[in-house]
Amino acid sequence: MSSQFLNIFRSLVSNRKLAQLYDSRRAGAPDQNNRTVGNVLIVLGIFFGLMTFVSSTFIVERDAGSYLKSRNRIIVLGQSEQRWKVGVSQTCISSVDCNNFALSDVPTLEPEDLNSSRLMKADSSARRLFRFQAEIKPEEWKSLSEFLTLVVSLPVMKFNKADVYLNGHKQRSFFLSRAISFPFETKDYRGGSLTVDVLMELLPGESFVAGKGSPLFVSTQWEFEKFNEYLALQRGGRGNWIAVVSRITLALFAIALFLLVDGSPESLGLAIFMGFEALGLASRNGWMPLSWLGPWWDIFASSFCMNMGLIFRLYFYMHVARVVEKSSGRWLLASVAWALPMAIYAMFSANNPASYYPSFYATMTLIVAISGAMFCLRTYAFIRSSGLRWRNLALLSSVVASVPGILLALDNLRPGIFTTGLVMDVLFAAHFNSGFLLALSAFFNISSLENRVKSLSLVQVKAKQLEIELELGRAVQTQHMRIPKLPQQIGFDYYQDAASYVSGDAFFLNWSEDKKIFTFLVNDVTGHGVQAALKATICSVMADLIWTRGIDRREASDSRSKIASYNKLICDYMTEHFGVESFHSVAGAEFFEETGKLVFYRSNAPMPIVISSESSTASGITRVETKAIALENETLKVIDLKPGSIVILMSDGFAFSSREEAKIVRRLEKFIASQDGNDIQVGDVRRIVSMLATRDAKREIDDRTVLIFKWQSMAVSNDRDLPVAG
Repeated sequence: MSSQFLNIFRSLVSNRKLAQLYDSRRAGAPDQNNRTVGNVLIVLGIFFGLMTFVSSTFIVERDAGSYLKSRNRIIVLGQSEQRWKVGVSQTCISSVDCNNFALSDVPTLEPEDLNSSRLMKADSSARRLFRFQAEIKPEEWKSLSEFLTLVVSLPVMKFNKADVYLNGHKQRSFFLSRAISFPFETKDYRGGSLTVDVLMELLPGESFVAGKGSPLFVSTQWEFEKFNEYLALQRGGRGNWIAVVSRITLALFAIALFLLVDGSPESLGLAIFMGFEALGLASRNGWMPLSWLGPWWDIFASSFCMNMGLIFRLYFYMHVARVVEKSSGRWLLASVAWALPMAIYAMFSANNPASYYPSFYATMTLIVAISGAMFCLRTYAFIRSSGLRWRNLALLSSVVASVPGILLALDNLRPGIFTTGLVMDVLFAAHFNSGFLLALSAFFNISSLENRVKSLSLVQVKAKQLEIELELGRAVQTQHMRIPKLPQQIGFDYYQDAASYVSGDAFFLNWSEDKKIFTFLVNDVTGHGVQAALKATICSVMADLIWTRGIDRREASDSRSKIASYNKLICDYMTEHFGVESFHSVAGAEFFEETGKLVFYRSNAPMPIVISSESSTASGITRVETKAIALENETLKVIDLKPGSIVILMSDGFAFSSREEAKIVRRLEKFIASQDGNDIQVGDVRRIVSMLATRDAKREIDDRTVLIFKWQSMAVSNDRDLPVAG
């Protein structure tokens, strides 16, 4: 893992490393393999989470009151008639006279006196002062007392002038019915009650009006600003959720793109990071139904989703640059390992104005944006002259999309870099639209889908042509492994299972009519496929030259040495032309019918197996024995073969060890014991061997060949025409 991580960063300065990573990524599993069960479940989970948000938009009433109640860092203190005490001053003729009244000159009355029209309306010739007082108890605002600055916001009132006091200290003045709100530092009031007084002047003939749409509440400075933004958007007829809805719409489109159209890692990363960020925005705006979990879980959910989206944004960048593997498992573990502690810290430090969470998140955002831009720009410089215009556009789109995130992260870490409101508005708009640019980079990759389909079609045509060529090659190879015409007393059959179309195993048979010698042997050369089949064919041709054409370089008088001579000839030839690593094995036997002797030879091959029977004239019982012949490597062994015996030779693909040979012997013994009369034919043995020829997924696939020979005054096996396996 660490070496792969280092190679990724080395690719920034090394073209060789970048080429290796790029080629490795391109030669990986097909794009459709990214629709694994795990990835699809994650994407579907995000999809249903977003659909929960969409459903809530039809259920929750989004007026100012419901918005305030949905925010965890806003404390709503009830309706005005339940909270306020009211008092009325003596009549003051002029504004100057009204200003001379002190707060103590205006008494307060109980809330039930609010219903008195006498108190609510000034007469037609004089101004009047009204005093409204509300007390906020310590336990009511304790949960927000850890913040450095809080804001008190009052209900909407109609007045000419209003002076606002907090615990007897004047805060500020308001004119002409402006919304009344004021900040205060919590360190001066922590642990105590907050008494809010409003000394309000009404013009002659005016009636007092207190609105109920915006109740008395205490909030953090940030939440108060967000509430004002919400009101501004509501007045504009849009609502504060329009931006979130558009991001969710794009996220849903990215999810559909991955599930239905393109299963590439880029589409997977786009769906996951956009989906998580959309869930984070919905949670932060109070639109997810999380209130039943507790008052702070919207912070946890928002932080967790935003940080998960941040890691998978980097995943998206790296796959657009194609410098990492297609697997998403490690990325998921890394994102959870980062997002979970960050979400817990954000939740428990929400009341702490000195929390480092904003700095941590801004730093990570900066790292992700810079890393993504660097790798995409580096890959663009590496492939810009390759004629891949769609890939170039995808990389450049990702680079441009990362710029607003870099600038905003810098401003969060060092406030004041961008001082004008116009610049900040432009940056926020660009950051919002960066999601569309990143989606566009994925679409640029998908736009080459038609070319990829055409390429795959050409590959399929070439594969079909290659399959035809391999079929022809198998037919040619089979011609070199034909069974000659044999006398009735010799029976022969075989089973062959190639690892691919053509086999690296080859067998050779020869019946010498004049000498009454039957030779059968099996060759197994290194490897599989075409190269192994060509070498095996060479072995067959050399065997034909020695036994059929009479060419033997040793010109030995004893024919029993021909197999050993043949093996040495093959070894020398393979070493000379293909190198010492071109390993091969040989298992062979020559049967002399006139004497009944059988000469075995093996070189790096499994032991031969002999099934022999012996009848007892006294008891009339035929005893059958199955055993592997112990034979040292590259040696000859002569045995007297009893009539009715069966000899089995195998290639390495069948017997990997002595345990495998023992398994075959046991299965043959069990099969023979189940037969009446124990008159076993070569076809019967072939069938039991083919039953043992099951592929083991844990082992490397290998060519497998079995030769079965029987000596008896009988016709050749009727099962010889059985099709060759594979």
